Amino acid sequence: MRGSKPVSLQLRTRGGLVRLVALTIALLGMLPLAAPAGAQTGGPGAIELHLSACPAGYSGTDYFNVCHENGIDSVRFTISGSNAFVAQGDTAVFNGTGPGIVEFPNLAAATYNISDGLPGDVLSRSIYCANASTQVQVPAPLNNRGEIDLVLAAGVSIVCDWYIIPDLQTGGTGSIEVHAAGCPAGYTGTTAFEDCHDSGLDNVVYTIAGPGGYTAQGTTDVPQTPGPGIVRFTNLGPGTYRLDEEIPGDFVSLRIFCSDATTKATVAINEDANGASLNLATGQQVICDWYVIPDQQSTPSTLTITKFTCPSGFSTSGATATTFANGCPQTTNGVVFTLSQAGGYSDAETTGNAGSGAVAFSGLAPGSYNLAESVPAGIGSTYAFCQIDGGAVYAKTISGGKTSFGLAGQDVACRWYNVLASAPAPTPVPAGPTGSITVHEFRCPADKAKIDDFSKDCTAGSTGATFELSTPGGAAFASGQTNANGILAFVRLANGAYDLDLAQGTWCFATSDRVDASGNLLVANGGNSDVFIYQCTAVTALPSTGTGSTPGTGFAFSALELDLNGWTWALGGGLMLLAIGGGAGFSHRRLERARIAA
Repeated sequence: MRGSKPVSLQLRTRGGLVRLVALTIALLGMLPLAAPAGAQTGGPGAIELHLSACPAGYSGTDYFNVCHENGIDSVRFTISGSNAFVAQGDTAVFNGTGPGIVEFPNLAAATYNISDGLPGDVLSRSIYCANASTQVQVPAPLNNRGEIDLVLAAGVSIVCDWYIIPDLQTGGTGSIEVHAAGCPAGYTGTTAFEDCHDSGLDNVVYTIAGPGGYTAQGTTDVPQTPGPGIVRFTNLGPGTYRLDEEIPGDFVSLRIFCSDATTKATVAINEDANGASLNLATGQQVICDWYVIPDQQSTPSTLTITKFTCPSGFSTSGATATTFANGCPQTTNGVVFTLSQAGGYSDAETTGNAGSGAVAFSGLAPGSYNLAESVPAGIGSTYAFCQIDGGAVYAKTISGGKTSFGLAGQDVACRWYNVLASAPAPTPVPAGPTGSITVHEFRCPADKAKIDDFSKDCTAGSTGATFELSTPGGAAFASGQTNANGILAFVRLANGAYDLDLAQGTWCFATSDRVDASGNLLVANGGNSDVFIYQCTAVTALPSTGTGSTPGTGFAFSALELDLNGWTWALGGGLMLLAIGGGAGFSHRRLERARIAA
């Protein structure tokens, strides 16, 4: 540690009266006294001081009843104001009882600095000032030099009760000097002296407790800049002492290093979140470097959802964020969204609370969050498009009105679209199977292990891979490639279970909205099943395809139009395979090797 000039500061302690006051009075008696009359500044205001002594180390709050009658005589006060005004006056105890009183009359309206001249490193003060007429308290802030600055209004008289509280002395010759300094937030370095020592902390209160009930307080002062804030506790006997600071421990951490001021040897301490304790030998002088490290505060995230409802019949095929914005401008209030974390945070908000159709979740700590919509009745499908910190718009994967977000100090805003279910098609359904499986292929430029959010990090499109469809355990009966938008449809399928495979290679992630317990794709009630395939480390160039490959042997086609699940298909007499435009989706891999996630 570097040695530095000890600084004695104001102490607030517990105990009885000491000989300090008498000694100080004797010293002051050697000085010439300026009569209070010299304090006139040409105004009708006045300041009257009532000086009393409390028992040494007094820690109560009833100063008037405990201390007020213990007046101190012949203590010289100094008052200074504007225009180089300075005056002094000595206290006097009248009739042998009550406080020592000194008055400074005829004061103009101004701010006055008042001090008692008593040494502040062995006593503390408590001062209460009030308007003499209204009894309303007047602020009298006490600095670490034992002085107050008092604002006097024109024509006002102020009375201040000025209480002196001597320290409870231990009678020893040892000392503990604290050098307080601040480190950068989140500091993890190992050279705190070089990195932090010169960033002194001023006006930090330290409390010391020791043998025999000894306790005292001191406030740091920075005597030179750069340099630490210093507070010194003197006249300490041998024993164990505990030091604490008044900076809240739940926002900072401490590093404390103590050494013998003479030998420079390290002094062992027991350190915790609020301070440290050490053993002081007889006459030992100890210096402690006390480094305060504020916590590294994380930036909170905000998630804003604006809810829109699309009309029945709105075509989502190939629809982009712009398509939805233009076709579904109507916001919807009264829909509940719940944001939660596993085993912890949960908050439910209703659209309209943060603007038309909007909910906002703010102050979110870093972590993974799940968002769920209480989907209104009559909704056929849900889509969302999001932005992070106002950046590029990306499609967010929604399943059953639910999705997830990984947040770390971002502002995320999403437009959330519910598409009303379409009315039953009036045209008759052609004879034969009407089921279908739609493949949605996504290209992911990174390995699976490096992908946090497939719906954000992957882009819809074809890799040129060939998909094969078969019944479980059977041979492939249809195959094809997705079009430029990553869409491939197997149609005219009977109800039942199917396997989807790649002719070559494997995909990295797949999910579907309809699978059985064995991971087989299901076609039920003549409807459509969506499969979403994510191809990792995929090529970025789109293939020049626009249609699926020719169906397998034995499948012929005739010119027949059929509206199936919102798409128009050109169907053959047997199974037909289509590559249709646009859209976003999910994926699947042959079940014997990788089950499709529901």
